[in-house]
Formats: sequence, structure tokens, C-alpha cells
Amino acid sequence: MCLIARTLTRADEYRLNFPLLSDSHGSVATAYEVCYDEWENHQCVPQCAVFLIDSSQTI
Repeated sequence: MCLIARTLTRADEYRLNFPLLSDSHGSVATAYEVCYDEWENHQCVPQCAVFLIDSSQTI
């Protein structure tokens, strides 16, 4: 199952009424500075993170 399908399945599984973002390339994690500098000999690996954004787009 592809990453997008897994993300959508997880949203359905937990009955979330908001969209989920899958950041497979790490660009959002880099922008919000939530990457490990190094993890298991890999550079700039995104950490698991949750950001809530309200209706006025405030994080």
C-alpha cells in the first residue's frame, strides 16, 4: 500500500475530520526544523511530529 493510501486509511481508522499531511520528502519537516541532524547514518531524517492548525491557520 502506498504512503498516501496508508495516510488516508489511518485518518479513516481514527475517524479524523481533518486532512493529514504525509511529508515523505521531508520538505515540511525541514521548514519547521523537526529533523534529526543524523539518524542511523542518514542525514536530515524527519522526526514524527504533530502540528495542529486552527481555522485561522495558526499553528
